[in-house]
Amino acid sequence: MRITELSPGHVHGLAHGTTPDQFVPHADQRRWDFDPGLIDGLLQMVWIWSRAIQQASTLPLGITAVRRFAGDPLAGPLNAEAYITSPMENSEIVTQLYVYDATGAL
Repeated sequence: MRITELSPGHVHGLAHGTTPDQFVPHADQRRWDFDPGLIDGLLQMVWIWSRAIQQASTLPLGITAVRRFAGDPLAGPLNAEAYITSPMENSEIVTQLYVYDATGAL
């Protein structure tokens, strides 16, 4: 993950997907339904936002939903977006996270 934009209500980064064999040696040619490396990278992107903007370290406490809409997330560089939806003064950070492939598909 490489952060390219950081503002009070938004973070943008560039990312790449992972494959199961990067985590489990005997995974062979399997594919993720949901990429845990990418999800972790998104959460770390929000942590960097909290350090830079709020001068505080936050840890993820939960994820409401993970949805896969289309395509193969490993195709090309990915655009990662985090929109901070909670008020700036809140210690609990609520975000909406999005990942778009090289064609712009969610």
